[in-house]
Amino acid sequence: MPTPNNQKLWIVDCLTGARGVVDGSPFTIGSTPTSHLRVATDNSHSVSARIVKVCDSYHIQPGESGEEFYLDGKTVGTAELSVGGKHSLVIRGYPFTLYLAGNEGKAWSQSIDHRKWYVYRRTEQDLLGPATCSEIPKMISPVLGESIILCAGMGEVGFYAHHVMERLAYLVAQEVAKSQALTKSVPTEVASEVNSE
Repeated sequence: MPTPNNQKLWIVDCLTGARGVVDGSPFTIGSTPTSHLRVATDNSHSVSARIVKVCDSYHIQPGESGEEFYLDGKTVGTAELSVGGKHSLVIRGYPFTLYLAGNEGKAWSQSIDHRKWYVYRRTEQDLLGPATCSEIPKMISPVLGESIILCAGMGEVGFYAHHVMERLAYLVAQEVAKSQALTKSVPTEVASEVNSE
């Protein structure tokens, strides 16, 4: 579906809050130093996905590994994005949200808050939250496809929990390790002064 000339693809990394805009030139998501939107991986340097504009349409293509990804909860190998559509994208467990729009995409992009998450439980039709990443595992159903998670501002799109939970759990473990390292690096007398204030 062709896009009007003023349309851009706005993209937000829902784990880090990093943002990007694709306005026609090829755009890469990956762990290489030249990736437009960088994601941390297991020390590999690769491009996980490319977003290209072909004949006035935006397409998401697999990166160097050729892995499939999830767009709006469905496994795809390559996908064309719809004009005015908001989408969820999961690449190697990394959750992104996308919006193909004009300048209104900037306000939408800025409204996404990666620190506040919600869980929608489909059977109960409950929306729980806001919550932090560390609280999500306690809120989701163990039934595949039952829980959809989304960060604040995403609106009507989200991620199946089982597509992103491994990456979220890894992020939480990293945050806990950093917190423990900071606690250990603070001298005891400084820590007691801070605690007594």
